[in-house]
Parts: sequence; structure tokens; C-alpha cells
Amino acid sequence: MDTLDKFSTKPSQPESSGSLDLNPEWYQQIVYESHLGFLLIRKDDGSIMDSNTAMCNMLGYSREELLSLKVAEIGIAYDSNLEKTSQRTAYVLKESGTSFEVRHKTRSGREIDLEVTQRYLDKNGGLFCCFYKDVTESKKTPAGGRQHLKKTKEPPEETENQLHIISEAISDIIMVLDEDGRCINIMSGNEELFLQDKKSAIGLLLHEVLPKDVATAGLKAIKKTIRSTNTQTLEYKLDLPAGEKWFEARMSPLKTHKPSKKQVVATIRDTTELITYKQHLEEMVNGRTKNLLRQISKIKQTQDSLRESKERYHSLFQNVPIPIWEVDYADAKLYFDEIRSLGITDLKTYFENNVEETKKCIKLFRVNDYNKAIVDLFEADNRQQIREIFEKTLDVQQDYYETNRMIINNIIEENDKFSFESSVLTLKGNLIKHIAKFNVAPGCEKTLSRYFISHIDITEQRKLENSLRKSYESEKLLRNRLEQEMKQRINFTRFLVHELKTPLTPMLSASEFLASSTQGQIQKEFAQNVCDGAISLGKRIDELMDLARGEVGLLALNRKKVDFKRLLENSVNYYRPMTLKREQVIELRITGDMPTIRVDPDRIQQVILNLLDNASKFTKKGGEIIISSQKEKGNIIVEVQDSGSGIKKEIQQYLFQPYKRLDNKDNLGGLGIGLTLSKMLIELHGGSIWVNSESGEGATAGFTLPLASVNQDYNTRKKVPNQ
Repeated sequence: MDTLDKFSTKPSQPESSGSLDLNPEWYQQIVYESHLGFLLIRKDDGSIMDSNTAMCNMLGYSREELLSLKVAEIGIAYDSNLEKTSQRTAYVLKESGTSFEVRHKTRSGREIDLEVTQRYLDKNGGLFCCFYKDVTESKKTPAGGRQHLKKTKEPPEETENQLHIISEAISDIIMVLDEDGRCINIMSGNEELFLQDKKSAIGLLLHEVLPKDVATAGLKAIKKTIRSTNTQTLEYKLDLPAGEKWFEARMSPLKTHKPSKKQVVATIRDTTELITYKQHLEEMVNGRTKNLLRQISKIKQTQDSLRESKERYHSLFQNVPIPIWEVDYADAKLYFDEIRSLGITDLKTYFENNVEETKKCIKLFRVNDYNKAIVDLFEADNRQQIREIFEKTLDVQQDYYETNRMIINNIIEENDKFSFESSVLTLKGNLIKHIAKFNVAPGCEKTLSRYFISHIDITEQRKLENSLRKSYESEKLLRNRLEQEMKQRINFTRFLVHELKTPLTPMLSASEFLASSTQGQIQKEFAQNVCDGAISLGKRIDELMDLARGEVGLLALNRKKVDFKRLLENSVNYYRPMTLKREQVIELRITGDMPTIRVDPDRIQQVILNLLDNASKFTKKGGEIIISSQKEKGNIIVEVQDSGSGIKKEIQQYLFQPYKRLDNKDNLGGLGIGLTLSKMLIELHGGSIWVNSESGEGATAGFTLPLASVNQDYNTRKKVPNQ
């Protein structure tokens, strides 16, 4: 029990003014950490109210034993002289304290001499605070022999004899001074603290035995004491051979037989230990105060940090765009434990077979909080509507029953994380598909008091998936139809080629025979026209078959090492009779050396002849056709330039589409698949083809063959589908 608490519980006389107001920590530092013995004694009956360890060690009692005794029970002849005791008590009450020497008996029966400094507190009916110092051993020495005869201090009388007796009974220095500060007498039992020879100061002024500043302050105190007839106190420091010492001088007026002779008695006490202790105590209090302030500052910083973290968390929780619930399943968890205590281990089967128990468990779900995104998810106007929606989810008659069953099963399985797909109906009647993800909050794995439920809206995703599924089914159906049509087209093309080639072969043979054997000029020209038409028709049939093969990936290349310059020259020479017939000029321009490359010479020549034929068709009589070739940046570039009427911009985008023909006044014929087939063949070689033209300025068609890839086998670059 705290000492101050004990004061309020013990019976006492009515208190004087005020109540006892001491800081418990300060009180403990002064009392319990002191090397001096301490007793707190009640005035009215002498009961010992408190003691410290030093006093217990002096007397050999435990603290509990001392608190059960009265001071008279441990003192020797403590109350033998009631008159002196009453006088001393009266003096202590008047002066608020005094010092004297007593003899006490230890628990073992040994007698010890103690020097006691006593102070009076007018609190709780009156208390004496007594500090004790054991002087038993010091009295055995010669210096302390005189102290053995000291008597208890009595109240000062008017005679110097009585004052001398008092001085012998205490360890303080007592000096009698006149109003000029002259020392009349020195009475002290411990004068070595002040002077080596006490007689040397008698008859001298204070300025002659003390430092100037101390003597001046002392003289002022003497005059003030004589003038006011009140006790004055002076604290000062002296540098003595024994070291630096602090003293306290209490000056009181001294009554003498000669009123004109004004004197004061100065009681000088060595307060060095007290001052040192006080300084130490102040440093300790200041240190502990600073430490406490630092701790308070750290606590405040921690509290501020926690508050800021809480505010940040709340702001993040409320403003995150993902709908989140904070739900409490702790009661449901306790309900599971209660059921297990009955010996039921298979809770999933238990709840599956007991609908009423399931209802009861669902009703134990609690919502702690939810964010703004939840309000938006359910298309609500306020938070109260959300609370009603949550209560609705706990209604086992609704569609949410199975959802809650899944939650119960996962909690039974102690899953910290789980998710499932569900649907919610908003307040505006919209059905929303979402994935609910459940995560237990860190630190709540045992109690399940905080579960975070986040909703991921997958309504649009599901709509898109359904749309993609329908599109896939439609595409699959169209692809099957296209494959059927392609098969039919390939078969039709094969049949068509077969039907056309069958009569064309004898026709071509017959026309060649007629052209060579006919004698008449007109008949010979007619036979030659038939032969040329049959040859042209054969070419068109071959192009049509190549196009069909290319569309289904069956067009293959037969690569060979070819002198590209000779290939160009042979192609131009092959086509030159046609330009002569149309009265056109054809010119071949080759820049630099042409390398030997690995290509399909028949297919490349087919492309060159196709471009030359297109240029010739749209070039007037007397026009010029220029075919040029050069090697540039790892490519062979071939261009065919004509001086025809050119091609409109809006038509150029259709040039490489099959069966697209340009209008020409001469109606030169063709199926419109030449450029399409050429593009196919060039791309099979890894090159590219283009046409540039301005209306009225002729046209330039060209293609590239990359040197880095022309040596690759087509079958290694592109797989030919199996038929």
C-alpha cells in the first residue's frame, strides 16, 4: 500500500488546514533511497506511519514490524520526563523542526545512539518526519567522547548558560554576535567544520574571519534580525581546507539582561550533504523528467502515426474503386466450436442436413464496414439501403442461401482465402455477375473477426464471352462453308481445265499443221490466227490453274541457279516480236553486275512477261517500254515502265485483286488474274511487287527479289497443305 494511501485509511484527528499533497515518486526518492534512517510518526499517539530500509537496518526490524509499533516502544526513557517531552514538542511545533540525539533499542536488545533531525507537518492531524543518523561508533572516539554526554535539546532560555548547554547537545555551530557583526562567543560540538580554533574568532568582526561577500550578507541579516525581531536565514558557500562546503545560518534575536546590548544567536548547520543530495535529486528529477518527456513525445508521435495510418487506411478503404465489405464471422466461428464440443466433427454434413441450424449460423454474420464502391455496385442512394441489402442476403428464403452455404463450408475448412462467382440484383433491377474474393485480415486468422470481401464485376466480361462464343460458332460455321466452297471451286477448276484442255490439244495441233502446210496467203493467216488463239487460250487456262493452286497453298517453286542477266535478256527477246507487231519500242537497261541466284526461272519469266504484256496493252503505237534492273541494299529490283495513259489513283488499290480488269479501248482481253498471279509468285520468292502511276503519265510496275532469301527452298519456308 502506498504511504499516502495509508494516511487516509488510519484513524486520525480532524485535519488542520489543507490535505497532504505529496508526489509519491518524489516522496519515495527522498525517503526510501536515503542512507539516513527515516520514521514518520503520528503526533497524537506516537504511531509509526512509515519507515525506510536504512531505519530497518539500524534497528533490526522489518518494515511491517516497525509499522505495528509506537516510537515509545523502541526508545529508551522516551517519555520518562513528560515535562521536557512536552517542551520539546512545543518547540518543534513552534519552529517547525529541530535536531537532537536519542537512544533506541534494537530488536536484538542492543542500545544505539542516534542523531535525529525532526520536522513537523501540519497535515493529517499532525506528523513528525524524523531522519536518523547512527553516531554510536563515532562517540567511542576521543573526538566523539564529549558527544556521549550530550543531552536532548531543550527550548532556548534567556540565559547564556542554558544556551551553552544547548550548544553542547547538538552538532551545529552556534555563535553569539552583536549588532556590528562581532563574534561574542562560539559554542559548537563540531566547530572543526567551520574553524580550526574556535577561540581565534571570538572578538573579531565577520569581515575578519569570513570572505567579504559572505560577511556583508551576514551583517545585513544580523541587522534585519535585530530590527524585525524575526528569525532570518542565510545560505552561503566556503572554500575550506577540507573542500567546498555549504552552510545555512539561522539568526534569531537574543534576549539579554541589558536591553541596550543587542545580540543575535546564529545557528550554523553544514548543509553540504543536503545541497549535494538536493542537486543530485534535481539532476535525477530533471533527467527523469526529460526521459519522461521523451517517452511522452514518442508516445504522442506513435499515436499521431497510428491516427494518420488509420486515416489513410480509412481513406484508401472508402475511395478504392473496388467494392469491398468488412465482415465479422467471429460469432459463426464460436458457434462452430460450440457444435464441435458436442462431439460433431463433420460440420459440412451437419449443416447440409439441418436447415434450421444453417439459418441460425447465417444470422450470426455481421458487417463491420463497406466502402463507397459498394453503394455504386448496388446502385443505391444511401448507406442505409446497403445495410438493408446485407440483411437481405442473410434471409435464407432468398437466392443468397446457397452463396452463404459456400461461405460456411469455406470457414469450416479454415480457408483464409477463397472465391466464387455469384450474381447480385441491384436496387434498379439490374443483374450483375461478379467474383467475390474472401481474405481474412492479418492477425484475425483465429477469431475471423475481420474478413474482407472484394467484388470484381464481370458482367461485361461475361457478355463479351457470350458474344465471342456466338461469333466463334458463327465463324466456325462460315469457315466450314468456305472450306466446302473452296473444295467445290478447286474441283470445278480441275474439271474446267480438264474439259478445256481436252479439245484444245487437238485444236492446237491441227492449227499448227494447217499453218505450216497451207499454201494460200489468206488461208495461212487464218490458220496462224487459230494457232495463236489456241496458244493464248492455253496460257489463260494455265494461269487460272496456277491461281487456284496459289489460293489453297499448292503452288510450289522449282528453284535453280540462274544467271539473272540472261533471264532478263531471254524474256525481253521472247516478247520483242509482240512489240514489233504493235509498232512499239522495248529497251532493256541493266545497271551493274547481276548475280547468279537461285529462283524458279519459269515463274520469274512468267512475271516479267505478264508485266511486259500489261505495259504493251496500254501503250499506243510508237510508244516505248523500258525494263530496268539493278542491285540495291541486298535486293534485285526489276521495273517495267510504259508511256501509256496511266492508271487512276482510285483504281490502283484493286490492281492485285483477281478478276479485276481495267477498261481499254482496244479490248485486248484477259481474265484479270495476271497481276494477282504475279504477286503470288513474287511473294513466294520472298519479294514484293507494286505499281506506281499518275493518270496520263504512264505507269511503272516493279518487283524485288531479296538476295538473302532467294536461296531458301519454298517448301522449308511455307508448308504445303495436304489434300
